[in-house]
Order: sequence, then C-alpha cells, then structure tokens
Amino acid sequence: MRRPRPIRWFQTHPWITDIAFTLLLLIPTVISSQTEQAPELDFGPPTWWRTLLSIGTIVPLVVRRRQPFVSFAAVAAFQIACDFTNTIGAGAVGVIVAGYSVAAHAKPSQRTAVFWLACAAVVGLFVVGFINGEPAVGEMFAGGVALVGAFAIGENIRGRRERLVNLAERAERAEREQEMLAHQRVAEERTRIARELHDVVAHSVSMMTIQAAAARRQLHRNPDQAETALHTIETTGRSAMDEMRRILGALRGEGAEDNYAPQPSLAMLPDLIAADDSLPITVDITGDFAAIPASTQLAAYRLVQEALTNVRRHAGVIRTVNVVARAEAANLFIEVADDGRGASVTPNGQGFGLIGMRERVAIANGTLEAGPRPGGGWRVAATFTLAGVPS
Repeated sequence: MRRPRPIRWFQTHPWITDIAFTLLLLIPTVISSQTEQAPELDFGPPTWWRTLLSIGTIVPLVVRRRQPFVSFAAVAAFQIACDFTNTIGAGAVGVIVAGYSVAAHAKPSQRTAVFWLACAAVVGLFVVGFINGEPAVGEMFAGGVALVGAFAIGENIRGRRERLVNLAERAERAEREQEMLAHQRVAEERTRIARELHDVVAHSVSMMTIQAAAARRQLHRNPDQAETALHTIETTGRSAMDEMRRILGALRGEGAEDNYAPQPSLAMLPDLIAADDSLPITVDITGDFAAIPASTQLAAYRLVQEALTNVRRHAGVIRTVNVVARAEAANLFIEVADDGRGASVTPNGQGFGLIGMRERVAIANGTLEAGPRPGGGWRVAATFTLAGVPS
C-alpha cells in the first residue's frame, strides 16, 4: 500500500523528523516544569537549573538515530539527576524512547552496553527512592517492563529493516548476475558465430585460390579444365556468400531490415554536395576513381560528409567552402576548406570529431591533417596511399 506523501517525506528526512519529535515532547515537559505542583507530589519550586534538567531529559533525543548510545546515556543521566533533585522531567517517556532508539539503530556492542547501563539506572533509581524513604518498587517495575518492551519493539523493527535491506541486496545481486550471464551467453554466441564465419571464409577462399591457380595454369593448354576450375570458383564464391549472409543475418538480430543499397563512393560526391544548398561550395574533382578500392572511396566519402557537417555546425558565417578530390597514380587527395571561424571555436584543434576522422583515414591507409588556415577558417585534408591496397 502506498504511504501518504507527508509520511514518505518524513521518512526521507529523518533529521527533521527527530527535531519535530523532540520539540513535540519538549514543549509539555517545559510547561510542566514551570507549573506549581501540588504539595503532596513533593517537587521543588521551578528554577532555571531545574528547567535545564527537565530540558536535558528530552533534547538528547535529537541525535537518537545518529548517536543512539550517547542519546540514551544523556537522557538517563539527566533523568537520574531530576529524581535526585525532585525535579519534574520527562519521566519514563524520554528513557523509553531513547532505549527504543538504541535497540533500533545502535551497534550490537552498544546495545549490550545500554542494557547494563539501564540495569545500573534502575538500581540508581531504587537507591534514590530508598534514600528518600519511598522505594517505589511498583513504579520501578512498571518502568523496567516499559523499557524492555521498548527494546523489544526496537529490535523487531531493526531486524525487519535489515531483512528488507538484505532482500534488496540479494535482488540486486541476482539481477546483476543474470545480466552478466546474459552478456556471457551473448559473447559465447558471438565467438561461436565468429569461429563459424572464419571457417567458412577460410575454407572457401583457400579452395578458390587453389582453383584459380589451376585455372591460370590450364588456361592455354586445356581450356575446358580451366573453365571447370572457374566454374568451381564461382560456385564456391556463391556458396560462401550465402553462408556469410546467413551468419551475419543472425548477428543483425530479428527485425533488422536488409539493406542492399550500394556503399557510398566518390562518384556520389556531387549528389552529396547538391543535397544541401545551405553552403556556398565549390567542387574540384579530378582523376579516375574507378580503380580506387571501394574501402578507400568509402573512407574519403565519409570524410567529406563529416567535414561538411562540421562546417555547418561550427564555421559560422562563411563565404565559400572548397571541396577537392584528386585521384593520382599512387595517391588520393581529399580536402575540405572553409573561410569561417571554425578555428576560434575549437581551441588547440580539438573537437569536430577529429579522432573518428583520423581512425577512419588510418584504417584506409591514409594520413589526416586538420587545423586552422593561415587566412582564417578551417582545413581538413587527407592523403590515401593506393599502392598495395587491395581492390
């Protein structure tokens, strides 16, 4: 059952709760200490020091949660002083509340110490009553029973609270273990799929390499045998592609849509630039990109795309953006330069996704330069080495 909001608020603010509870007990105690009592009760006249003793039987309850042992010891001491001086105090209320707090919040060693302290207090009260000629055995017995009851209630609540904490910890631990087990199973499944994919690719590529070598040797001497080897290569390649699609489809998971659109290439740069006319872009594309590996073209395309995105976000007011893509015999050169204020908003050349750019370019066997231009603006340039890169 959901608790009312005021109760939940007090539960989440124990310090304010203790202050309010202490004031609730303190007000009637102070009023009683300042009221003239009947002669038969044998209380002394109200004075400032008697008022302080009365206050002392309640005020230590403010720290009953954080320092339960100190609170109980102080309350008991002030109550004994009140009994010795015939001063009106909080009576058994303060001691009972302090005893309950010890049982509910104190450490085991402190609870033992309070037990013996309570026994000593009972003996002290008996001695005080004996000295005054009124042992008041019945009152002491009732107070002892009330104190033991308070201890029992505090122990019960403390045990219940600890059980709830243990249950919460066990539930959290079980959830973490279940999550770790799920991650472990996913990792094991991925390892199995990776091993299976490796076996498929390694076997198929090895067979295709052997058959290609045989076809090359038989191409002029025995065309029919070379054709058979080429047919085997084609069949093996198709089978390997089907198997790889099956395995990679399992990695994509359920609900993933198949996307057979071609990967971007440098031939799509004009379409990329024309897709957004918010920038004054000048394009300089030279060379033949057909012989450039697809992975290098993809890295170059993504570099231009990311650089133009950064220009839109950070360059501010610009007059022109120059995009250069130049294919040479052994290199591919890509450059995106603007005349905005990109350098001023990226101190020390940090930001703009440069880490991701460098990683992408490095994977494609290239080097990246990025930084402010001497005349103002920002420049991103990459040089890809084409020699030795597989197509």
